[in-house]
Amino acid sequence: ASMGDLPGKSAAAKYCHGSTPGYDLITNWKEITEGNHIVSDRGAAGHIAVVVLVDGDIVRVAEAMGDTGSVQFRSLSTAVLENRYCGFLRKKW
Repeated sequence: ASMGDLPGKSAAAKYCHGSTPGYDLITNWKEITEGNHIVSDRGAAGHIAVVVLVDGDIVRVAEAMGDTGSVQFRSLSTAVLENRYCGFLRKKW
């Protein structure tokens, strides 16, 4: 699967390890901006979500949960993100 021009990988967890062509994996949560992809290697396949809004220490994301393909939105603090996710992907310019 591919999200825009983000190269597809067999599992979201693989974005946490190794390189992703055209993207940097960043772990400084103060640098997160709209359009970044947060990635996790938790669970069997990991997880990925797209940042749609950053308001101070609150990050609103769009994500698909489970196999339904249905997108949901939720807000997470940067403290929660730092604890649950390995970082976020930012496109290289």
